[in-house]
Amino acid sequence: MRIGFVGLGRMGSGMAARLVAAGHQLVVFNRTRGKAASLAARGAAIAEAPAEAARGVDALVTMLSDDAAVEEALFGGDGAARTLPRGAVHVSSSTISPELSARMAERHAAAGQRYVAAPVLGRPGIAERGELVVLAAGAPDALEASRPILDAIGKQVRVVGVEPPKANVVKLAANFVMAVTLEALGEAYALVESGGVDDATFLDVLNGAVLQSPFVEAYGKRIAGNAFAPAGFRLALGAKDVRLALQAAERAAVPMPLGSVLLYRFVAAIAGGHADEDWAAVGRVSTARRGTIV
Repeated sequence: MRIGFVGLGRMGSGMAARLVAAGHQLVVFNRTRGKAASLAARGAAIAEAPAEAARGVDALVTMLSDDAAVEEALFGGDGAARTLPRGAVHVSSSTISPELSARMAERHAAAGQRYVAAPVLGRPGIAERGELVVLAAGAPDALEASRPILDAIGKQVRVVGVEPPKANVVKLAANFVMAVTLEALGEAYALVESGGVDDATFLDVLNGAVLQSPFVEAYGKRIAGNAFAPAGFRLALGAKDVRLALQAAERAAVPMPLGSVLLYRFVAAIAGGHADEDWAAVGRVSTARRGTIV
């Protein structure tokens, strides 16, 4: 396939590299051109604008930080939506609001284009190995057209519905559960430490006899070891996702009392200068504990 790819952050770079490795022809765009150099060395073409990346392609993939970045890349002055061919499919892997996803579905349909929401679960290293979990939603023909892309970037493709916003709701809910877990680990560590038990001992009990979760094991070790750099997923982006979950809940009249508390834990961490650290840092800096500045 000829694929346009917009957004070469740590996740996007890994995903784009998997598509090149799978034999697809890529045209890539990133605001910081230097991030495309490694892909260019492997045969990808570099576009000067999103519109150029989308011209003449079979599919367009976007992996951007937030709603504003996606809207600008798609519908701004040099936006990709105006050059994406009729019948081509836009695969949006960004973590965005369900509302924006619904608007994109409508605008693509009006232009004769297809749209699949396909946010992903995983960290940059997992993206580089093509082992992401893809949460996909879209019309059956659009999903079928995007399959070569989804299979190249993910070890699992979970189709969660026909309406694209469903995938975005699932992604926000999953990230919410993970964020709550980070906070819960930090609070639990503070409690066991107050009783003279070290974090590693507690984590061994928790993950060996109670939860048995790869997420708890990996992030439990990060929090216990204060290992927050380099960031696999920036704390500031975690705050954005919690905020999006709360906004979606408010529109649906769904109470999420834990979410309100959690958002301000993230805000406190950002205020403490931890925005660019791994989001696991919320498990330390948001909890009053010995030797920690909140």
